[in-house]
Amino acid sequence: MSDPHHRRWQLSFVVMRWRQLFWLLPLAALLIGTAVEWRKYLKRDQATGVFQNNARNGWPSLEKIRDIILSDEVLGAASIDAFLLGDWGTKEECIGRLRPMIEVEPIPRTTLVEITVKGRKTFRTVAICDALMDRSAKHARELQDRMFFDAVKPREAKVDELGAAIHAKQVEIARSSASVEWQLQATRELTEMEAERQNILNSLMTVTGCVLTEEPLIIHERPIPVRAHSWRDFVGPATWIAAAVCIAMMAAVSSAYLLELFFPRAHKQRLLAAFPPI
Repeated sequence: MSDPHHRRWQLSFVVMRWRQLFWLLPLAALLIGTAVEWRKYLKRDQATGVFQNNARNGWPSLEKIRDIILSDEVLGAASIDAFLLGDWGTKEECIGRLRPMIEVEPIPRTTLVEITVKGRKTFRTVAICDALMDRSAKHARELQDRMFFDAVKPREAKVDELGAAIHAKQVEIARSSASVEWQLQATRELTEMEAERQNILNSLMTVTGCVLTEEPLIIHERPIPVRAHSWRDFVGPATWIAAAVCIAMMAAVSSAYLLELFFPRAHKQRLLAAFPPI
């Protein structure tokens, strides 16, 4: 029995039969490409800066950086630096308006952290972003110094305690007329105390050197100043969208031929011959 289906490979026939593909796929490519490029455009059109997170022993973490940037101290100082007081109200009102405008996100696979002031890029948002970066870096350094001094004080106290113990042991050995065994034991104890004291001093020197020379947050990239928009800004996105539509058209042609291969149209006469009416 012959196949009641037949396939026609003429481009005009395939296009007419599967015509839905030839507007659905390009339209989807156009909409998706436009949405993606528009999102990139809005992102570029915001005041954005980048920090280098110079973390040591996990500090500062991303959450800590976000807390530093969104803290009342940093936001209040930035509102003063960006001359927001008066136009935006009091200092507390400026802080309340600034906090929802700020986004802090890590840049994947790097130690960089991006800070963005949401909204259209203007001279004011650029000034806000610039002030936030300066104040955040300064506040992070102050917190690091505070943590450093809190960590150093016990070690310095231990060094002083060991120094007094070493001096007392030296005086005791010098004045003692005890047996040789006792003097050897006392000398070993003195050597151990001196070694412990020296290890603490070395660790203090290492920590002090790192803290004095390294900033926890380094300004990697400041916000780009406002510039006038040009039609050239849209050439690249338009090219990518046009390329996506062309690819979608080629995909529509390939899909139409595949559909014609697997789902051919049944020929009416062959169907009647194969399955005559009762």
